[in-house]
Amino acid sequence: MDDFAVVEGALTPQAGDRILTLASAGDTPLNLLRFQPAEIIAVDIAPPQLHLTKLKIAGARELTLSDFRRLIGVSPPGDADVIYQKVRGLLEPETQSFWDDHLDLLRRGIIWQGSVRRMSTFWGPLARLRVRLFRPGLTVADNPYLAPLLLGRMPPEEHLPPYLTESGYPVVQRHLDRLTVVHSDIREFLRQQPASTIDVFALSNVTDWLPRGQQSDFLELIVRAARPGARVLICGHRRVAEVPVHLRGQLVPDRDLQTEVRRADRVGYFRRICVLRVQPGAAQDERRGRG
Repeated sequence: MDDFAVVEGALTPQAGDRILTLASAGDTPLNLLRFQPAEIIAVDIAPPQLHLTKLKIAGARELTLSDFRRLIGVSPPGDADVIYQKVRGLLEPETQSFWDDHLDLLRRGIIWQGSVRRMSTFWGPLARLRVRLFRPGLTVADNPYLAPLLLGRMPPEEHLPPYLTESGYPVVQRHLDRLTVVHSDIREFLRQQPASTIDVFALSNVTDWLPRGQQSDFLELIVRAARPGARVLICGHRRVAEVPVHLRGQLVPDRDLQTEVRRADRVGYFRRICVLRVQPGAAQDERRGRG
């Protein structure tokens, strides 16, 4: 549940950046393509997330925006399984097999499955009350995240995620070759990266599922892989990202920006939003500290 406004506000992606992100069902990497980075690597250990990301990439390569929206259920999805046949040949065999076995998800609308369906049908009324009481500034009907969850419908065109808009979709299409999808534990992926090669880390709620006691090692991997001045975003619902003492001179919270993006967050799912900056020389300092 990553609000693109939070991701973009925290990370200020630039043309030419090398970006590491969780696949996040494809939404975060596709939105970030609008900034024309040199490369985006979307990593995930969960095959369904990867299959959905790859389906969206194939759809963006082949389909008009209208058909793409129908494919993923943003527009009424009655013929999404027919539209799927237009992109099926672009998919790897494993991803083809997955979607061939789950055509029912396409017919019902991909975005309306899982947590969205449960929230909109069961928790929706209670959650709407909670939003009114505790987040009175949020306008649910125009919110691209809360409208599906709480109202069971999409927001108006102008409030859709940027990659789904008339202006954003063509930009994303032009830069799809810069997006790579990797099936891996993100810790193992970072271990294999050369030092000082990544500018932006969009890591969603990675700390929620990291084993206890491994957060410090994970942050060390980020410092090693980061270029000087790299930007890091880590959110948490169950756990928060805490920079250990030995990294505090190398991985520095931007507290003012954290406050700013927290106020801009239209989802309200994460209890903590952590924006970090990697200081120049941090990778060398980290290696000396471990030497």
